[in-house]
This record gives sequence, structure tokens and C-alpha cells, in this order.
Amino acid sequence: MRIALYCPRYNHLNLLAPLAAELLRRGHAVRYWYPAKDVAGDKDDAWRALSGLVGGIHAFRRSGDGVMVDALVTVGLRVPKVLRPCRWRRRFALGYHEEEILHAHEGWWTDDAEVLTWTDAHARRLGAICPGRTAHVVGFPELDQLAGMDRAACRATHGLPATGKIFLLMPAARAHLLRPRWAGWWYRTMPRGWPWAPRSWPGADQVPSYASILTLIRRFADRHGAFVVAKVRGKTPRLGPLAEVADRVIPDLSFHPFTTLELMVAADYAVGLAGGWAVEADAAGLPHLDILAYPQEVYEHPVLLDFRKELYGGESGFWRGPKVYTRRGWEWLVSWASHVFAGGREPFRHDGKASSRAADVIEALVP
Repeated sequence: MRIALYCPRYNHLNLLAPLAAELLRRGHAVRYWYPAKDVAGDKDDAWRALSGLVGGIHAFRRSGDGVMVDALVTVGLRVPKVLRPCRWRRRFALGYHEEEILHAHEGWWTDDAEVLTWTDAHARRLGAICPGRTAHVVGFPELDQLAGMDRAACRATHGLPATGKIFLLMPAARAHLLRPRWAGWWYRTMPRGWPWAPRSWPGADQVPSYASILTLIRRFADRHGAFVVAKVRGKTPRLGPLAEVADRVIPDLSFHPFTTLELMVAADYAVGLAGGWAVEADAAGLPHLDILAYPQEVYEHPVLLDFRKELYGGESGFWRGPKVYTRRGWEWLVSWASHVFAGGREPFRHDGKASSRAADVIEALVP
């Protein structure tokens, strides 16, 4: 079977590469498609140097040449213009942090597409949006990479101390989405917080600064003699206060194996601004503290707000930490910085078979 995996963005490789490896293992002809430089958008950055960021397959081809494949795999349901001249017998949309739900709302779930989603909750939501259609629950292929990772090896790979505690710091991920637009810039740069909150921030009564949160994290790490590693994205323009807080700053060096997962296997604890990284930490068995610096209402897409509030911020959600945009939450974080660390790693919480389940669906539906 000829299978194309469309990869317009670097960070999609962490999801697509494990599936590519499984399809290759089964004997299929697999090729990544990516946009040429002249048609790439702001987020379409994978045309640069893919082969240095993924192992196991180096067949890359610019899309849009009208080629015919048996199956096309995309991340999310949306089909970019660059793919429309191409032809495929069946298309499969991999879910990635609720992109498939947003795209279903936009009307992208067409008859030629099958959705490979993450959880039963995602499948139910998709079914409610598009009655009569059923998504396939396969899990999160990115997390399959955990099965081959070793703690000592991950520390050695990144030149980290072989012994002693390592705290993984995950920086602010969504400040740029805050409304009004300038609030994201101000939040990252202001030296002190506001003793009040904008009226558009429901349930908030203050705005702590990014620098003040990082200071408390550093205080907590110093109390435990921990080595602090800040994991940043490769496109992060300026480190700002991170440079003063972290002992090491490591960007995305590879997506297969995925740098973030390697650091989570190497670390003893993760702390940072709440984001999708909590999913990876949870799967890696890594204790984590997720700090909510601003209400989800000020940055989430409206059609995803209720779903993501339950999935991440609810009582049984992935985020475990204070809402520091309230005085009570801030006081909790100040007290936490003086606590004795009592956490411990747990076994991996992923069966390593998401890619296999996704490949089963593809083989069953493409004769």
C-alpha cells in the first residue's frame, strides 16, 4: 500500500513518525509530504530540514504534484490547498490536541475521511458534532515512543547529571493568545504583577507576572538542590527570565525520538504553566504541577472551551495545580515553594500500541 503522511509543521512529526515506523514495519511504502517553501504558511515550517528531526524514514517529497496514493494521513481534518491537486483512495485524520474537533465544527469531516482520535471523550464529542459518523479511538501515537526510552540513557543523551534531582520547567505556552492581544506581551515582560485583573477574566482578581512565577519555581528547586532544565520550542525568540531561572535550556532537537519525552523520562518532577505537556508527563509517570496563570476563557477557542475545561482543568483533568490568577491560588503557590518534595515517579501509563491500532484501521479500510 502507498501511504502519504502530510507534515506541514515540525511538531507534527512527533505524532506521525511513530505511525510511519509501524507502517514501514508492516511492509507499506510510506512517504512524508510537506509544503514547498513558496506555498508554506506561517506555521508550515517542515520544508526546512525534516531528515534531521526524525529517525527511521527519510523519504520526503513536496506535495501538490498530483500523485496518487492509497491512503493519505493528515493531522486534523482540514485539507490545505496544496493537497487538493493530489488524489487518494482514503484519507485518515489523526487527532492532535482537539484539532479534529475544531475542524469538524468547521465542516471538514467529508465522506472520504476517517478520524483516528485519542480518547472515548473525543469520539463522543465528534459524534455529537457530526451525527451518524463514528471516530476510531486509537490513542496518541506520539506516546508510543516512551516504550523505548531509558532514564539513564535520556540523561546521557542531553548531557544532564547522572545522579541527583532534575526538575523540568515548562515555560508559558499560551500567553500570545491572551485577549486583548497586548496582554500576552505584557504578561511575559512585566517585572511585577497586577493586584487586579481585567474584567474579561472571569473568576480572576489579580494577574501575577511570569517572572514572579518563575522565581517561586527556582526557589522550590533550590530548596531541593535540583538541577533545572527548561524545555523550549525551537522557535522561541527570546528566553527572557528563563535564562536566569534554568540551569540548562534545551530546545526541540528531535521529534523521533521526541526531545520533550526524553526529558520527561530523565526528570524527577515537572512544573510550569499549564499546557498540553501535562498529557505527556502523565503518560511518562512523571509527577507534575500545572500552574494556571490565566482563565481558560481568555484564550481557548469558544467551541472547545467546555470540552477542554473538563479534559484538562476539571476535577479529574490533566492539570494539577493552582489558579494563580486568584489570591488563594497565588498564596498556595507561595506556600508550595517552601514545601518538601515528596513525589515519586510511576511506571509509564501508555500501552505503546496507538500506532498499531491506527495502522489496523488503515489496513482494514483501504482494500
